[in-house]
Amino acid sequence: MPVTHVVQVGECCATLAKRYGLVGWKPIVEHGPNAALFAARKNPHVLKPGDVVEVPDPEPKVFERPTDARHGFVFAQNPTKLRLVLRRPDGTALDGVRFSLRVGDTLLEKSTGGDGVVESPVDPMETTGTLSLWFDPASADPSVVLTLDVGALIPVEFVPGAQARLRNLGFYSGATSEGLDEPTRAALRAFQRAHALTDSGELDGPTRAKLVTAHDEQ
Repeated sequence: MPVTHVVQVGECCATLAKRYGLVGWKPIVEHGPNAALFAARKNPHVLKPGDVVEVPDPEPKVFERPTDARHGFVFAQNPTKLRLVLRRPDGTALDGVRFSLRVGDTLLEKSTGGDGVVESPVDPMETTGTLSLWFDPASADPSVVLTLDVGALIPVEFVPGAQARLRNLGFYSGATSEGLDEPTRAALRAFQRAHALTDSGELDGPTRAKLVTAHDEQ
């Protein structure tokens, strides 16, 4: 029987797929009763706590093989990836910087390339991580250590979702709130000016679309 699941902080479709034994998250998105939710959310990896998702039953796979031989089967599944884009205050990529990314048991240690991208497969059940950066390659200790809330991003049409994107893009440093207070409006105006939008301080349609483009689609 399908399961009705109420989304919690840090959960997305990849999380639910692993929890309920599905191969990948697409069966959840393509499940008919979820059509209205994903028409509104659009991104299966960005859900809001309180969203109600119906998780379908896993579909069995049937393979016909002769019984007088041994057969091997390989279970293939696309890994869930965490992707970060690191930029300087002027918007240029943070390239050539040594980093260490740890999420659960997964550890990636490299240096950023010309695009500033940090990408690693992660366990979708993990909700926190740590990113350490070394601006001085000769130093034993990192210059910056950032705590990551993996999977905690919520849709942009909600004020906390907009605040999180503004914060990650360097426009906002205030507290998370449910309403458009003056610090949030000031951050929105700064973002709007930087992207040639009307600097109204409102979370209007063009601003939401540009926030998604600038943050989620990098």
